[in-house]
Amino acid sequence: MALCLALLDTDSKKEYNKLGKEKKKQVQKKLYEALYSIIAYTDLEQHVEPNQAIGQVLAKAIKGHTISLTRKDRIRVGKLAESLRKVVTGAIQAESEAAQAGPQATSEASALSLYARLGGYAAIAKVTDTLRTKLFTDPQIGAYWKGQSNDSRQRGRELVIDFLCRILGGPDIYTGRDMKTAHEGLGISNDNWDAFMEHMQETLTELQVPSEVLEGILKVIASLKEQIVERQ
Repeated sequence: MALCLALLDTDSKKEYNKLGKEKKKQVQKKLYEALYSIIAYTDLEQHVEPNQAIGQVLAKAIKGHTISLTRKDRIRVGKLAESLRKVVTGAIQAESEAAQAGPQATSEASALSLYARLGGYAAIAKVTDTLRTKLFTDPQIGAYWKGQSNDSRQRGRELVIDFLCRILGGPDIYTGRDMKTAHEGLGISNDNWDAFMEHMQETLTELQVPSEVLEGILKVIASLKEQIVERQ
């Protein structure tokens, strides 16, 4: 409850308070599903005492209470808060509309995002790890990752997960550069891109991602080609 209220502005709180007990529970459930799917990105867990919950600590951080976070994690807490705010306000709106429309109402707007249909953060992390293993050992494009330290590779992993969460409709806490800036000057060719997309499709297939979700993910990623490819 504390985290939910900390995220809301005055108008959203009014809408939240209009909901019945069960619908408030549904809003809070969606909020905490989003929170725990990405909490590994911050050091907040180390500030949780035995009688506290991670939500209470995050609520304090959002309100500006003193918590010894690194600068990087303060930025991530801010991004996390904004992302969670969108989750909870969207959930409030959905529950309010459902209450007004009645139990028989259905809507295309309630369709799950690719992020949710894939399985959330844990699934995206698995896709990322499997894909990166393939990319690093590819004889054609593996050279792009040679010479990286373990720390650089770990940071790269975090950025890939963040970015996939963003473009697939999940929480947006990506703090990296745009795709054009990040890849400009690397001389990535059409053949390089095709090799990458082949590995992505193989990864999703190996992980038994449903065909309609697989096709949706590939379509979203394919839309980035013009920002990344520089030569024929």
